[in-house]
Amino acid sequence: MKINSVNTTQLEKRFKVDLIVIGVREPMELRLNHISGTINVPLSELTVKIKPLDPQLGYLMCRSGARNMRAANLVMTSGCHVVNVKGGVSAWDGPVSSIGGY
Repeated sequence: MKINSVNTTQLEKRFKVDLIVIGVREPMELRLNHISGTINVPLSELTVKIKPLDPQLGYLMCRSGARNMRAANLVMTSGCHVVNVKGGVSAWDGPVSSIGGY
C-alpha cells in the first residue's frame, strides 16, 4: 500500500484550503508546541478514535516524521485516505503556539 507524502512547505501552502491535519504526538509533546488548526489524536489512541475521521483525506504529523508512517499504515487499513507529512513539526516553518514546556 503506497502512502503519499508532502513536505511541510507543501502542507503550509495547502493549509489555506479545507483540510484535516492530524497530529499523532502524545499530549505531553503538545506542551512544547502546537500548530493551530490541527487535530491531535495520539498514536496510542489512533485505532480507537479513527472512525470519526473515516474516510476523509487527512495529513498526518508527528514531531519528526517517524510515527507518521506507522500512523498512516494504521489509518489506511481502516479505509481512510491520508498523506504523510515528512519532517513533522520539527520541520514546520509556519506559526506554532506554545502551551508550556515539559
